[in-house]
Amino acid sequence: MRVLIADQQENAQPMADLLRRQRYTPELAPTGREALDWALAGGYSCMILSEEPGAMTGPELLVRLRERGSDLPVLLLIDAADARSRVRGFDAGADDCLSRPYFSPELVARVRALTRRGALLSPDLLTAGDLTLDRRTFYLSCNGRLIQLGNREFQLVELLLRRQGQLLSTERLMDEIWGFESGAGTSVVWTNIAYLRRKLKLLGSSARILLRRGQGYLLWLPSEEQAK
Repeated sequence: MRVLIADQQENAQPMADLLRRQRYTPELAPTGREALDWALAGGYSCMILSEEPGAMTGPELLVRLRERGSDLPVLLLIDAADARSRVRGFDAGADDCLSRPYFSPELVARVRALTRRGALLSPDLLTAGDLTLDRRTFYLSCNGRLIQLGNREFQLVELLLRRQGQLLSTERLMDEIWGFESGAGTSVVWTNIAYLRRKLKLLGSSARILLRRGQGYLLWLPSEEQAK
C-alpha cells in the first residue's frame, strides 16, 4: 500500500524506513505544494502530514485537500499533545492526530487503521496504455498475457504507472523503494529496470521504460502526447 508522507526530510526519512519494513510503499513529498498535488492525483491509501510540511502548513494543506473533494485518509502529526492542537487538526479535516515524539509501533498501528479505510478507496487494478497491474496479486498483464512481478519490480512498475510521463531519477527511485539506509547501491535500480524491460517485451506491450541521461526514467506510452 502506498503512503504519502509530507514532512521535513530529517523526520520523513526515518518514518519512511519504518513503514517500508512493514511492507508499505512510502513516497516522500518534498514540499507542501507537491504533497497537495500528489494527494489529489490519487493512488495513495493514506497520507501522513506534519503541521509544517514545507511552504504550506499542515492544516492549510488539509483544508485545501478537503475543499477539492479528496477523502484520502490523513494522519496529522502535531508537536503539542494538548487537546486544542488535536481539535484544530480534526477541524481542518484530519482523520487522526498523533503528537510527537511518537511511539513507532503506535504510528504503524494508526497507519494500518487508516489504510484499511484507504484500501476501500484505492482500485485493485491500475491501468495505463495496454498495461494492467493487479495490486493484489502482483500480476502485470497485456492483451491477455500476464506475468507475475517480484516485490521490487512491482513497486517500480506501480510508481512508473502512477507517475507516467514524469521523470524519476535513480536517486528518487532508490529513496522511494529501497530507502537510502537499506545499504543497497544504485545498481539495484538498473538491474530491476532491466528485468522489467524484458518482461514488457515478453508481454508484447508497446510501453517502454526510457532513460534520459542525467534526468531519470519515465514510462513511455504511444497513446500519450509525449510519445509523439
